[in-house]
Amino acid sequence: MCGRFQLDVSLETLEEMFESLMVPEKEILQEGELTPGRLISHIQRKESTFSLQNSHWGVKREKGLQINARSEVWNRSYHQAQRCIIPASAYFEWDQRSKAKVCFQTEQSSLFFLAGLIAYNSIGERQALIVTRDAEPEIVRIHSRMPVAFDLEAAQAYLRGSDHGPKEWKTIHRWQTKVLSSEQISLY
Repeated sequence: MCGRFQLDVSLETLEEMFESLMVPEKEILQEGELTPGRLISHIQRKESTFSLQNSHWGVKREKGLQINARSEVWNRSYHQAQRCIIPASAYFEWDQRSKAKVCFQTEQSSLFFLAGLIAYNSIGERQALIVTRDAEPEIVRIHSRMPVAFDLEAAQAYLRGSDHGPKEWKTIHRWQTKVLSSEQISLY
């Protein structure tokens, strides 16, 4: 689920959306089609400011790289993790039956945000996970899971929030069902 996403937006656009966005000199916006294990850009909130940072996508486990965290259990599994949002222009799934690559994007905007979590490994490196949930009925025919996705207002609320419970996720899910549209782009 959500093993690849696209980011086609300028740093200037993000700076316009987040008035107080801090971009450390060493951080470069990671653009293009992004895959697990690579650096991805994300935004975190610290008090009243937002900060753009890069982390490796995935947490190394015995059985490989974990790239997603289920929204149903992340409070238990990642209670020490910090929230982040991951800017995206699209995300991709592979149809479970035909194996076709399917692109999901919003109809309202060229940019949305994926719910993310930041964890640190034993040597202090940041690692990012994308939070997922059960797929909506119109998406489940392609894949059983989907990322938790937000518009700008919901993304900022997610960064401010501290409640990891079902009430918060229900609000988020209501917004999300309106924004995603799909298009098959490849049979490979």
